[in-house]
Amino acid sequence: MKTHTSIIIRLAICLSIVGCGGAKEESNTTKAIETSEDDFVSIIMTNELVSEPQFDLLSGYDVNIELKSSDKNAFINICSDFHVTNGVATINYDSCKLRTSFDNKDQMFTINLSVQETKLIAQIWPVVENSTPTTVYWQQSTDDEQWEIEI
Repeated sequence: MKTHTSIIIRLAICLSIVGCGGAKEESNTTKAIETSEDDFVSIIMTNELVSEPQFDLLSGYDVNIELKSSDKNAFINICSDFHVTNGVATINYDSCKLRTSFDNKDQMFTINLSVQETKLIAQIWPVVENSTPTTVYWQQSTDDEQWEIEI
């Protein structure tokens, strides 16, 4: 019994020493900062914002895409997130803006891009066994937001 009591006392002493940490205490002082009314920034509410009437507050633009009629059976993906390494395009297919097939009549589509999306890639997949896609690129220009694709 004395052994158990002795062990419990020693354990309690060890825990109290470890619990103290043994490190120096650092003084935690707070300095007063003097401020004046000029130091505060006034908050502008959104209903107080003023813009020119011709400014449309849009952060994107539309691209008109025309798929020319084709008697070939093909499928097209148009995507915005891709990179080309050594002539090989790697596409993030989650970024596709349009997925459709070519038809026997012209088709018009309008897609909206953010201002960061300045390039598109189109992969045209013929629906035939062992086919490879044809890849076409589009880049934003100042005068044209039209893209005509033919196969």
